[in-house]
Amino acid sequence: MDTFKDVLYTDHPLPSLGLLVLLGLVFIGFFVLIFIILLTELFEGYKSIAIGLLIVFNLVIVFGIKLINNTYYTLYRDGLHIKFANKVSTYEWSDFDNITWRKGLFSLKIGWQHVTPCVRLRNALVLRRKTGLFPLYITPTDPEDFLDKIHQVYPSFR
Repeated sequence: MDTFKDVLYTDHPLPSLGLLVLLGLVFIGFFVLIFIILLTELFEGYKSIAIGLLIVFNLVIVFGIKLINNTYYTLYRDGLHIKFANKVSTYEWSDFDNITWRKGLFSLKIGWQHVTPCVRLRNALVLRRKTGLFPLYITPTDPEDFLDKIHQVYPSFR
């Protein structure tokens, strides 16, 4: 992969509002549970363990949002470079057969490093691999524009 030199385009997709609202509701729900546990006799004798677990769950949510907010898709003439959370993957265009735009809900498997390095649940570009079981799903900010840029770089996907 030493041929990856010149950056043609970089996209920094942000998490969708729906995903942030869903995670925010879970976050608030955990805090409500903490107060319910504190003010009632629920989990008597195990309050500190229950509260500790809920705090850990909230920290995981906050850390997860921070990680998915660190997603970048970078186009090179020779392939695609993906930074998702704290992992980096590089793919050559020759690894894929074609690419399609899948509108609407596409997957509930968000976060699989080599399958769905996505920050949204909708409007994904699907890159079909020549080998392997799963295609690669990505969710750029503007899928149509990103697809056009890929077609300019690698016209055989048309």
